[in-house]
Amino acid sequence: MKDRVEGFQAACDAGLNTCHNSKVFYISGNSFFPGAQKELVELFDDIVSSCTALMCANDELAAMFLEVANQRQLVVPDCISIIGADDSGTLRDLNLTTFKLTGEEIACSCLALREKRIAQSGPWGPEAVLLKPRLLRRHTTGKYDGHKS
Repeated sequence: MKDRVEGFQAACDAGLNTCHNSKVFYISGNSFFPGAQKELVELFDDIVSSCTALMCANDELAAMFLEVANQRQLVVPDCISIIGADDSGTLRDLNLTTFKLTGEEIACSCLALREKRIAQSGPWGPEAVLLKPRLLRRHTTGKYDGHKS
């Protein structure tokens, strides 16, 4: 998650016009610890008034924020967009916009790197591999018109 936040913040700092008024909040936690729902509700209430979108580390967190938005009678995506990651099969009925990277894509990348290492002679050093997930646009994101409605 930290890499995702740092990457997004770096893009914003580089001056991309799509995030000129961005705010990045790093949320550590998930639905598996006691009190998580209460903490997320408080966080949502604190930041939602200044946000046009929430980009979550996974679909489970996005689903929790979607539930809170519905409790607050906020229309998603008209009032706020919510984006997940991982394309969780158990949450597909929510029609979350999400990022998807399949296990097959990860495995193929690992095998390609392994074949490269086998073909190399001499010592190996660490190597970064960048995998590009696909954005699956569904029903929880809308068009950004430059201001918060």
